[in-house]
Amino acid sequence: MADGQAWTVEQLLALDPAGCSRDEVFDGLIELDRLVSRAQARRERLLAAVHQPDEPKQWAREEVACALGWSLGFTEARLAQATHLVSTLPKILALHEKGSISEAHARAATEATYGLTPEMIAAVQDRVLARAPLQSVTQFRAALRRAVARLDPRGEHDKHQAAKAQRLVRLSPLPDGMAGLWPTHTAVDAEAIYARLTDIAQTMGHAGAGGAAGSGEGIDARRADTLRDLILDTTTGVGSGTVRAPARHARIQLLVPQATATGDSDAPGELAGYGPIPASQCRDLLTDPTTRIDRVTVDPAGRVLPVGVIEHPPGACPPPPKPAT
Repeated sequence: MADGQAWTVEQLLALDPAGCSRDEVFDGLIELDRLVSRAQARRERLLAAVHQPDEPKQWAREEVACALGWSLGFTEARLAQATHLVSTLPKILALHEKGSISEAHARAATEATYGLTPEMIAAVQDRVLARAPLQSVTQFRAALRRAVARLDPRGEHDKHQAAKAQRLVRLSPLPDGMAGLWPTHTAVDAEAIYARLTDIAQTMGHAGAGGAAGSGEGIDARRADTLRDLILDTTTGVGSGTVRAPARHARIQLLVPQATATGDSDAPGELAGYGPIPASQCRDLLTDPTTRIDRVTVDPAGRVLPVGVIEHPPGACPPPPKPAT
């Protein structure tokens, strides 16, 4: 496009990268992103217009969810956000409508100002407005937090106390036979825990589950293994030369084909509460000296055979069960 010449919607939607220069592609990206922001801001106004928060049966929520294919919970949150933006953050919404900030910026502003008085919301909005178009979403969130903390220090204290009472540890399944363990602490405690994990992992030259110390594993993997060993009371102690016996007491339910257990097949197993895990991980569990196996087997007709508890020495894959007599 020529300098100073505005893109039309049709031109943006018909933009063919193959027929454009690199500069034209970037110009198109910028203009298209601005157009998307403007459309999203207009959607906020439309959502707020149909929102009826005092309507006991929430028909607007039902209709919007049906029309847009959203879940009811998501729709309720989006309607509340739209109403908050229109009624209490008009300057933020105006920036969004100009394409100067993204939907993520607008969402961050609504989340940061929920529960504040209208006067505080207006003051926060004025404090962050000027720099918002120049900031990433992360930077904008930080600016919002600083503004709210300065304007409502007592509220910040109360929210911190309430949040502190909700400390938790959450287990979240991840792909590829992995899972995440997400503990939530105060910011100071979390920083201290992270620093301590780093110190131990670096000092001990920690050997991870997948390799020996010095094998090239990154510090992230070594931190994870350090946390595992501290919690499960299993210590490799590579740096100090100390080796303690594992003391893990995990109880799991694992469905493994017999051919996978013996190494004759690489068919995956099934970990209860998680889903499929690789054959290699199944065999690692079966040959782990800390594993106590409650085995349930079935005969070819699908009948459950007697349950037996099997203890096995390190490195030995458990033998196939004998048929019931």
